[in-house]
Amino acid sequence: MRNSNPKEVPSYKALREEQAKLRDLCGIQSIQYKSQQGDIYYLNDIANIMKKNFENPEIAPHIMYYPEDTDGAPRSEFTQFARLREKPEQLTPSFQKDNKHFYVNELASLSNGCLVIPLIWVTVKGKVHAYCRMVNLGSNGLVVDEADVRVPASELDLNFPEILAEIGSLDFTEESTSYAASMPNKYHELDQDEDHIVIWMPVWADDVSGARSKQYQKHVNVYMCNGSLPGKLVQQEYHVNFVGSSQQVSATEMLGQATHANPVRCYNAATGSFCRFRIQVPYLPADNPQQSEECSHIGHNGSFPCQICHVGGTYAETETNEGYEAFYNVGQPRSSTETRDAIFKQICLASRGVATHVDALKTKSGTADKTAQYWIDILLKKSSELRQKNPQQSVDDISIELLLWLVTQTKQPYNPLLDNELFHIQDIVSENRFNLVKALGELGAVLWITEIDDLDQYLEDLVILIANVLDAWALIDPAKILRKIKLHLLVHLPEHIRRFGPSVRFSTEVFECFNAVFRMCSVLSNHQAPSRDIAMKNGELGRLKHIISGGHWVRNGHIEHAGNSVIAVLQSTPIIQRHLGWVPPRQLKPGMVQCPGRDKRTTLVGTNTQAFTGSTFHPGITPSSSWILGTHVISQSEDICPIGSWVIVRYEDNHFIAQVVEILHPAAADAHSVKFVTVQKFTLSQVLHHYYQMPVLHEPEEQYTVVESTNIQFIINVQHDCRAAKCCATGSHRQRQERTESGREIACIEHVPLKRYIINTHTLHNAARLVKWHNEIATELCISQATKRAQSKAQAAATRLKNKEKNQAGPQAGSAPVRPGTDESRSRKRQHVQISEESNGYNDNDSMDIS
Repeated sequence: MRNSNPKEVPSYKALREEQAKLRDLCGIQSIQYKSQQGDIYYLNDIANIMKKNFENPEIAPHIMYYPEDTDGAPRSEFTQFARLREKPEQLTPSFQKDNKHFYVNELASLSNGCLVIPLIWVTVKGKVHAYCRMVNLGSNGLVVDEADVRVPASELDLNFPEILAEIGSLDFTEESTSYAASMPNKYHELDQDEDHIVIWMPVWADDVSGARSKQYQKHVNVYMCNGSLPGKLVQQEYHVNFVGSSQQVSATEMLGQATHANPVRCYNAATGSFCRFRIQVPYLPADNPQQSEECSHIGHNGSFPCQICHVGGTYAETETNEGYEAFYNVGQPRSSTETRDAIFKQICLASRGVATHVDALKTKSGTADKTAQYWIDILLKKSSELRQKNPQQSVDDISIELLLWLVTQTKQPYNPLLDNELFHIQDIVSENRFNLVKALGELGAVLWITEIDDLDQYLEDLVILIANVLDAWALIDPAKILRKIKLHLLVHLPEHIRRFGPSVRFSTEVFECFNAVFRMCSVLSNHQAPSRDIAMKNGELGRLKHIISGGHWVRNGHIEHAGNSVIAVLQSTPIIQRHLGWVPPRQLKPGMVQCPGRDKRTTLVGTNTQAFTGSTFHPGITPSSSWILGTHVISQSEDICPIGSWVIVRYEDNHFIAQVVEILHPAAADAHSVKFVTVQKFTLSQVLHHYYQMPVLHEPEEQYTVVESTNIQFIINVQHDCRAAKCCATGSHRQRQERTESGREIACIEHVPLKRYIINTHTLHNAARLVKWHNEIATELCISQATKRAQSKAQAAATRLKNKEKNQAGPQAGSAPVRPGTDESRSRKRQHVQISEESNGYNDNDSMDIS
């Protein structure tokens, strides 16, 4: 900088002063805390972080306020699943209409004059509704009907204060007095006529190394995200927020400090007005050891290794048939009350001075808590000291004295908080291990979906796939079922999906990716105050993200935001987008064709294209027309499909599988020009592959098919059947080093020209679309077979009627009569039976197993 002699560059001191001003104006505050053990650490203010979400125009419009009723439509978001219905008091309590706020558990009237009590608010196809209970006027007062009725919120007319002002007092009957006790809602006064919104905030914690080298420098980190956002946003690093880090304090201690009692007031960029919000934690995503700590669980090496249920026992118990089978099922669930009682019993036993009794109780209950263990060690030591100091004092007196001392010390009650692997290993593992990989591949493809059409059917299939995985493991090493707790935790997965949604929604990869940001902040710290330095640096990154995203802040009662030039930095600079983990909305239009640059384009006349010689000639491709060869086409699922890719094509109300051969873009094109794709259609085998148990594709004899680019539905993963073709490493290619050919040749697999392929149903990408397409094809096949059978049945009935008429007409002239019981009569009856059996319209050639 000095050598370039720039002008108007601020001094280092002026830069720090300006940063401090921005921190006070629109930054995230780092707050110092002290743990019960006396350790000092820093946390970024979670309420301040969530305020930035509401003040950010890139985030606020996407926040989902209420649970959603899908009414049979596919489910994908957290708000569409059961967790939000478990505790209605945790949900958003109010709804605004015509500058009036309606609260749950308060009396309201509809536009038709009926009285209702809203219980929860939900959205249905983007419109807010309320589950209400109707209120009728009886002879002794107001009577509440216990049946729930869903009412559009647009029909609400008068809220509780207006009804109270009009009537004066509300008299409920004796059986309905419990409803009157909750009126008015406790948030009515706190909100001061502003929106009240509940934000769901998953909190992730884990131990992470603060060094980039192999030396492990343990830090316990806590991150969080806004779980009220759509899943496609939650999985972006941009929406991960740093909370705190410490080398001494556990995650449960840090989480215990990050609480608030009253709703937080902030500006809502989506509505242009102020609102208030509360934070609820729906779940704590983490790896298994960290979840055990958060659940006050003894760990997965204990006798009861599951933090969710009570499965387990001694070695002798788990090795029995009943004990072993228990790991295949969901056991008796643990509860917070039970865990709290077990910890309190451990503390009471510790006050009596016998460590072995405490350890025995931990083993028996499977409960152990880090924070409680700190006080248990102190109580054991103090109990021994008191016995030595005063041998005459009884154990009960010592226990009471220590428990009273513990209450004064803690100051508050304790509150506990695989895609293509199958094709790579086929010849190098045993049959049992290969079957295990197949079972894992089938399970992975079902788990890695973002949208569920039929939840009950999906969970039924999932239970079967999980059982297949456990059975496959048991064939290899039965003891793994007992020792590997991850296998048992699979059994709990269906219930978790029922409560929280698709498993990818509560995956931890996005938090683990954020560790790179933390590690860079750790490396730049001098480690004199690492918790403070890392928290402040992440706060500065959050402030930068807020400013260049167009975030708002309040100064002197006025709403402000950065200028357009500053906001344009994020929108127009890809390197900034990558650094912040922000993914701009994809500008992909289904059916769009991408062409090479002008210097690399290949232009063909219609007669020179492969489409012109296709078996299904398209009238849009004339001999004199001019076309540019495209590089890829965008499918309806917004997949990029280059030449050679395998796709599902919809053509003339039929679906088929094909390989992209040619992509054509008109040379003189306008916005409405039709683009074409030449594909080679493949036929689906009637049976699954005998080894992989996957659908098989064969090349037909017919030529290419020409379809419009908008007919490409989605891309699929197809592999060559190297096992049947006996493909070996007979080929070679030159290795490139430093962007040049080195002259060194490397052996590679050379495919034998056998046009036989396998649909990889274990692939994660588009797995849900492939299953849905399969179901549609299977349904069409069932309908067509049913139609054939009905036609054959009608034809057989007509034949029998015709034969019956012949028999009634008597024998023809010149023919001998057929007497009952003769061989000829029996032969005719057998013939009728054979006709009936052969005419049922079903044979092996008509069946198609593509499951």
